[in-house]
Amino acid sequence: MKHSGYNSQAARRLDGGEFLFDWEQDSLTARAGHHPVSPESLILSGFNRRGLSATYTWPGSGSSITGFAMRGNQVSGFEEGLGLGDSDNRIHGAVASVRPLPGGSEALELSAAYLSGEAPELGAGVAGDDVSTGGDAWSVSADGLLLDNRLRLRGEYARSAYDFDGAGGEGAERDHGYSLLASYRPWLDKQIDGSYIDWNLGAEYKRLGTFFRSPANPGAVADRQVERLFSDLVWGEWGLQAALAQERDNVEGIAALPRIRTRHGGFNLNYTPAPAYDAQGVPETGWLGQPSYSLTANLQTQRTDAVADPDPGDWLDTETRVLGFNANFSYSDWSWGIDHTWSRIHDDSLASGVPTSNETRSVSTGLNASFTLLQDYTVSPRIAWDETRYYDLGYTDKGLLWGLGVDAAFIPGELSGRFNYDESRARLSDGSSDNKSRHLGLSLSWVALPERQSRPGVTWVLSGDYNDYTDDLSSANDTDSYQLFLKLLIGWSASY
Repeated sequence: MKHSGYNSQAARRLDGGEFLFDWEQDSLTARAGHHPVSPESLILSGFNRRGLSATYTWPGSGSSITGFAMRGNQVSGFEEGLGLGDSDNRIHGAVASVRPLPGGSEALELSAAYLSGEAPELGAGVAGDDVSTGGDAWSVSADGLLLDNRLRLRGEYARSAYDFDGAGGEGAERDHGYSLLASYRPWLDKQIDGSYIDWNLGAEYKRLGTFFRSPANPGAVADRQVERLFSDLVWGEWGLQAALAQERDNVEGIAALPRIRTRHGGFNLNYTPAPAYDAQGVPETGWLGQPSYSLTANLQTQRTDAVADPDPGDWLDTETRVLGFNANFSYSDWSWGIDHTWSRIHDDSLASGVPTSNETRSVSTGLNASFTLLQDYTVSPRIAWDETRYYDLGYTDKGLLWGLGVDAAFIPGELSGRFNYDESRARLSDGSSDNKSRHLGLSLSWVALPERQSRPGVTWVLSGDYNDYTDDLSSANDTDSYQLFLKLLIGWSASY
């Protein structure tokens, strides 16, 4: 729970934060508070809310069923209780997973989910507005392993009936979505030149209808068709992840809407040399310490496949290239790292028949370090330089950021603190903008009562931050603000 103190921008002084209570008895588990519901699916993903859930797991089979009732959107504070008092802002349902093979084998898992409820859209359902959107949705899926667990096949089908405009509108829109996944591992326990190799390659297809939506999957983007190929390879000190994908919107081919095709491909290459050891088994570090390197490259194109009817004269045609490099070097009591990113956007798009002005080139370079002093104190400086050139507009945006972080354990396990300072300077080469931002953050944590099996732990945290913005061209734009919080954290993981 959180007790908030003075805030220069808000008069609210006492409120509650996140909490979670778990109870377990044999095969039954119950939760009250903020928590996610699993397993995830097309209709249930990234849904971490305040509410109640109960799960029963059949012993020895791995099969389970979960019932839940959760608040539709995020909530904090004491006034809402468990967050289930508003029928226009509540989602309930059930999820079941069954492993039908003998002994609860993971070789096959069948899942089904159903949910129903409403959640106000961002900016709706507040200040007396009773408009709330939602509906119901269900899904079924099968996930199986074949060929000694080297081949994985997964398929899912889902349907939804969603009311986008609330009560009094045109009613619920019905649509469906499905996904297919196949991945294959050629080897499970293979060595090449003395190093183990793990290679996973696969393909995925996903289609979400134009009106497919679930109130418990707020991050899903409807009206999408995605095809993707991917490969993950780990061989000794090397790692390589690569993917190719194509995405289309307007999957129903509605004439009144344009259709955009997006293609992207990229890879991430990692190399971490194995450390050398002395006769006592202690890692030896040379002048580069223990290094690790990574190289990232991405290419994305977006094109208009079909324009809306009637044609508004808009045409999307962009290409984005990104290349990044990162290196880190660790020693016994300090470390440092450097990163550099280059990106280029080519834009031949048209807006109402007129070329757009989005041709840019960006470079960013950063340095960071961390020093451990007297074991209980860490100092972490950082600096970064960014520059973006707008070719069509004829100016360059330049930015410099530097900062310092300090972590201190004054009394290890009992009293600790953190200091953080960042300052940034941004200006345009044509002189139309020149500003500076500062941020200062402080926190002090005191473990008043350590957590034990028989009692909860109590920790007090005093934290605050100060923000300052200075416009060197017009002092009328200068602003500053600060906040101060006193938090009471109660944690208890006792079991009976």
